[in-house]
Amino acid sequence: VKRVVCRLKRIPKRASESLSEIEAFLKQHISKRAPGDFNQAMMDLGATICKSKDPLCVRCPVSKLCGAFRAKDVDRYPIAEKRLNRPHYKIAVGMVWKKNKILISKRKSGGLLGGLWEFPGGKIEKHESPRDCVRREIKEEVGVDVKVHESVGLIRHAFTHFSIEMEGFLCQYIRGRARPIGCEASRWISWGELDQYAFPKSNHKLFVRLPQKNPF
Repeated sequence: VKRVVCRLKRIPKRASESLSEIEAFLKQHISKRAPGDFNQAMMDLGATICKSKDPLCVRCPVSKLCGAFRAKDVDRYPIAEKRLNRPHYKIAVGMVWKKNKILISKRKSGGLLGGLWEFPGGKIEKHESPRDCVRREIKEEVGVDVKVHESVGLIRHAFTHFSIEMEGFLCQYIRGRARPIGCEASRWISWGELDQYAFPKSNHKLFVRLPQKNPF
């Protein structure tokens, strides 16, 4: 929809810098009697006709109203967004089992993804193995000693400003009382209780690889 409006109006700025102008245009032209039809039509137009590459202008029902079509510079719009060099992090987390409970920790409210629950872990430091990272991070975060067993696999996830590779490891509880040291809270829960807590999407990708009972 942003692409369609940028071409109709020949907006000489990036779409991300023109949201108020795009919104004003849509509010001015949206059908008061059938706003849902208008929204669907705009999305269909962008998906099937006003495509980012090789737009089908000769088939466009609003080509006569399109500033870019009249100026014969459709390919210039929308103005290309700046590419951001997003940082990439390698992370290791532990799925710690004690009897038939799994250890989870809650991120501090003020930081990134604050208030969400997760499997304890963190960024792998230079010259540190993923297993050593899991052991260290769990001790620093919740004060528990664990034995790190096999990996359940590596997942990749992209956030708005960075991307991650996260490897999950099955861990066996050894000793220590779980307490929030580097996090806001910690808790032992059963596998069936996972859906009662808000986790980041990246952690959700590991749920399917987590056994439903203590494997140790």
